[in-house]
Amino acid sequence: MRRLPAIPLILLLWTVLSAASCWGYYKFQMSELDGKFIRHSADVQKSVEEKLQIAEVVLEGFAAQPHSIHGTDFMREKMYAQQIVARYPHINRLELISRVAHKDLAAFTQLQQRRGYPDFAVHGFSYGTDRRILASKKKPFYYPIVFLEPAPEQSRRAVVGLDMDFTAALRQILRDSAAYNRSAVTPPFHLIEEGDWAYRMVRPVSAANSARKPLAGRELEQSLYVALVVKTAALQPAADTLPKGFGVTLRHQAVAPENAEGILFRLAAANATALERGIFPVIEETIRVGQGVQPFLMAMRWQPGFAEFGWFGFFLLWLSLLLLLYLMLEAYRQYLRMQHGQRQNIRLLEDMADTDALTGLPNRRALDTTLQRWHRQGGAAPVHYGILFLDIDRFKPVNDRFGHAAGDVVLRLSADRLRSAVRPDDLLVRLGGDEFVVLLRSALSPKQLASLLQRLQSAIEAPIRMAGHEILLGVSIGIAHSPQDGTTIEALLKSADARMYRHKQAKKSAMPDPANSVSVAV
Repeated sequence: MRRLPAIPLILLLWTVLSAASCWGYYKFQMSELDGKFIRHSADVQKSVEEKLQIAEVVLEGFAAQPHSIHGTDFMREKMYAQQIVARYPHINRLELISRVAHKDLAAFTQLQQRRGYPDFAVHGFSYGTDRRILASKKKPFYYPIVFLEPAPEQSRRAVVGLDMDFTAALRQILRDSAAYNRSAVTPPFHLIEEGDWAYRMVRPVSAANSARKPLAGRELEQSLYVALVVKTAALQPAADTLPKGFGVTLRHQAVAPENAEGILFRLAAANATALERGIFPVIEETIRVGQGVQPFLMAMRWQPGFAEFGWFGFFLLWLSLLLLLYLMLEAYRQYLRMQHGQRQNIRLLEDMADTDALTGLPNRRALDTTLQRWHRQGGAAPVHYGILFLDIDRFKPVNDRFGHAAGDVVLRLSADRLRSAVRPDDLLVRLGGDEFVVLLRSALSPKQLASLLQRLQSAIEAPIRMAGHEILLGVSIGIAHSPQDGTTIEALLKSADARMYRHKQAKKSAMPDPANSVSVAV
């Protein structure tokens, strides 16, 4: 199996780990953003619910008070309304709506004029584009607003006397309120005097102390209603309390979603970039608020952006990933260093095992290894090489006279001389003691062989000076060839050793040396 390069494999592994870590961190951040959306949604819902509940409680309290439409002032109602509006900014005003029969309309108009509304008249209002006051149509009963507080001058002229039964939508609100003795809520509308969006809560006064059950057949027999106007803009949360990209829309449930007139308020979110929209999914939720009395739906939508992302954690994550990459590469470097050291140690041990400690020449093990390699390279064909077996003459007296330390010096010097005498392709080996072997890699002609033998003999026989003495050595050489004289190193060495011995004996016979010792010249 082919091994992959280590560095690309480490980078690939680190890339996979980095991608998995970044994806996990992204999912974690998305979970955090979901939680943040839930918290902000709960805060917005709580804020709106509190304001809606306050409006219901205020209207309940206003309906529970005793009211008289026959007196000439509404001091109790004015004081209550002023306190409420001052305390709760989202409540625009409180109103009283009276049921007036057509036959009593003239007297009722005079009563209202004496109460401080000199221009009082029951009228309608065009909620269309023209937005103007309209004359009331003749009918059996009218439901004019007879009191409001706060009551600026413009509001008194336009709102006091407004017939709440003038349009079908307003008539239905009164009908529902009277039928179930509970509050009913109008769709959003523009305030006549200010133009702001608002909605009106209406309920009969008798509902405050009676059971909430239908009064079938007597829906509009209630003589007095209380009403409360809520500014829708005051219901929305402050934009600076919400994260960027968070939008909130509150709309009336009874109005179709596509109808913009059903929207009480819309807090638009800041536009996100295309990249933010591509990276961060939109989180949205729609819930009911108002507990059924105020039938509103609140839709919350959040498009998170880069500002909401946990960049500090992402920065720490990348620092950790880069540190991990450094540690992985450093671990691999240490591993390579360890492997290199081990290989060096192995080579050193192999060199020590293949090297003669005294002379630094290859030893018998190196000779065997070299021949095995040559045989492997040659394959089935016979390997042709030669062996020169060298034995130094007159070396033993050196040890006897000068000591083994001097003998070691002589051996090292002889090894150096032999090394310079052999060819570059030849292998010089010390077998042990004063015996050396020259492994001839290539075949030699007789003339080349004679030249080599002369160089070897000259290298050994050159005088050696030591401590004022001159040492004269000689050399006996035996030659063997493969495969003529054998195919194994043992056979070749045996053959070369025998010829070396005959050479030594022949030299003794031709040139006798009675002393058979070292010639010393003083």
